[in-house]
Amino acid sequence: AGANVVEACNLTAKRVEELNQELLNRGIPINLKIVYQEVDYIDEAMRLVKSNLAFGAVLAVAVLLLFLGSARSLLIVAISIPVSLVSVFIVLKIFGRSINIISLAGMAFAVGMVVDNSIVVLENIYRHLTMRKGVFKAAYDGASEVWGAVLASTLTTLAVFVPIVFIQEEAGQMFRDIAITISASIALSLLVSITVIPTLTTLLIRLKPGEEYQSGFFHRALFKPIVLLGKKMSDAYSGLMEWILHNSPVSIFFRVLIIAGVGWMLWYSGKTLPEKDYLPYGNVNMVFMLIEPVAGTPVETNMRYMAEYEKKIVAMKDVNRNFLVFSSRFNGGGAIIEKELAAGQRGEVKMAVKSGEMGREIFEIPGYRFAFAMQRPIFRSANKTFEVEITGPDMLKLKSNALDLIGKISGIKGVHSVRPEFKFGNPELRFIPRREDAARLNMGMNEIGEIIESLNAGKYLGEFNDQGEPIDFVLVQKKDDNKLGLEDYRSLPVWTDEGMMTHLG
Repeated sequence: AGANVVEACNLTAKRVEELNQELLNRGIPINLKIVYQEVDYIDEAMRLVKSNLAFGAVLAVAVLLLFLGSARSLLIVAISIPVSLVSVFIVLKIFGRSINIISLAGMAFAVGMVVDNSIVVLENIYRHLTMRKGVFKAAYDGASEVWGAVLASTLTTLAVFVPIVFIQEEAGQMFRDIAITISASIALSLLVSITVIPTLTTLLIRLKPGEEYQSGFFHRALFKPIVLLGKKMSDAYSGLMEWILHNSPVSIFFRVLIIAGVGWMLWYSGKTLPEKDYLPYGNVNMVFMLIEPVAGTPVETNMRYMAEYEKKIVAMKDVNRNFLVFSSRFNGGGAIIEKELAAGQRGEVKMAVKSGEMGREIFEIPGYRFAFAMQRPIFRSANKTFEVEITGPDMLKLKSNALDLIGKISGIKGVHSVRPEFKFGNPELRFIPRREDAARLNMGMNEIGEIIESLNAGKYLGEFNDQGEPIDFVLVQKKDDNKLGLEDYRSLPVWTDEGMMTHLG
C-alpha cells in the first residue's frame, strides 16, 4: 500500500524478464507473460490528458488571436500559459505530490483560467497606449491601475480551491491534486500578469511618447467585423425590448410567458436529473470474473467446468486475452478487452454491455454458490456495494433466512451479484485415539498419526538424485481410491510391531 503503481509495474515487468531468462538458461520450458498491468491504462489516460492539455492551449491561443487581434498581443499572453503552468511542477514537488491523471486534469482546467489576469492587464496597458503615453509609461500605469482588481479576482478563486487542500476525508484526498494545481496556477498567473506581461509589452511593442498606437492586421480583419456584428445584434435586442416595454398587453404577455417558461424548466430539469453516483466505473478494458464453488467441490471438477467457460470467453468478439485461477474454495479470472471497444465517449457503456455478456455465460456454469462478472472500476472501489447483517442463535434458520433475503434482494431492479458471506465449510473428520488400546498394542500416538497422514497425504519414502536434481518418493493411493469414507477408515488394517493385525477403528 502507498507504492507508486507505475514504478511497481515497471519493476515487476523487469523481474519477469529476468525470471524468463533464468528459466531459459536452466532449460525449463516455462515462459512467464504479463497478461494485464494497470500501468497500461494509466499510460493511456496520461497520454489522453496530455493531448487534451495541448489541444486546450491551442484553442485558448486561437481565441486570444481572434479577440486580441494582434500577433504581438497574442505572443505576450500566450507566453503566460507555459510560464504559469510549468511553475506548477515546482509546487507539486514541494507538496510531495506526483504527476498523475488528477493533477494533469487540473492543469487542463487551468489553461483557460491563467490567461484571464494577463488579458485584463494587457488590455489596460493598450488603453493607456492609445493615450499616447509611450510604452514604458503605459505598461507601468496599466499594470498598477488594475492590479488590485486582479488580486481580488485571484483571491476569490483561491478561496474556492484552497480549503479543499486541507480536507482530510476521502473527498479531500481525491480532489487535493486538482485543488493544488489550480490554486498554484492561478496564484502564479497573478505574479505573471503584473511582472512578465508589462515587461514583455515594453520589449515587443516599440512606441515612444506622443506616438499613436495602431491596431494590427488581425484586429482590423477579424475583430472589427465581430464587434460590428455584436453591435447590430445589441441594437436589435434593445429595440425589441423597448417595443415590448412600451406596449402594456404585450409586456404582460411576455412576463407571464417568461415566468411560465422558467417554472417549466425548473420542473423538467428536476425530473431529468442524472442518476446520483459516487465514482464512475470508467472505461478500463478489463472484466473480472468471481466464482465460488460449493464447499467440497474437487479442483478437477472446477477445472472441467471452467475449461468449458474459457472456450466460450475466448470465442467472444473483442476479447484479447484472458486468465483463470482455480482452487477448491474460489475460482476467478479476467478478460482483457480490445482497447478500441473501451475507447471513445461510449466506451463505459460498451464495457458494461460486454461485462453483462460474460456474466450470462458464467450463470450457465453448474455447481457454484454464486458467479458474476464485473468491469474493473477505474478506482479501487466504486462504492456501489452494501451489506446486510443477519444475527441469531440458530445456524440453520440463519441460512434459510439468508437465502430468502438473497432471493428478494436479487429481484430489485439494478441489484447484481447478491451473495452470502457465511459458509458452513467442509465437513471435518477427527481421529481420537483410545490410549489404553494403543498402549496394549504397543503403538504410540506419533505412529497412529503417521498412519492417518499416510492415508491422506501419502508416505514419504526418501529422495532420489537425478543428475543433481533431487526427486521426492512418496507412496500414495491410486487416484481413483483417494476418497475414503468413515467406514473405510474404521475397517483399514493396521499391523503392529509384533506382526499382529488389527483395524484402525
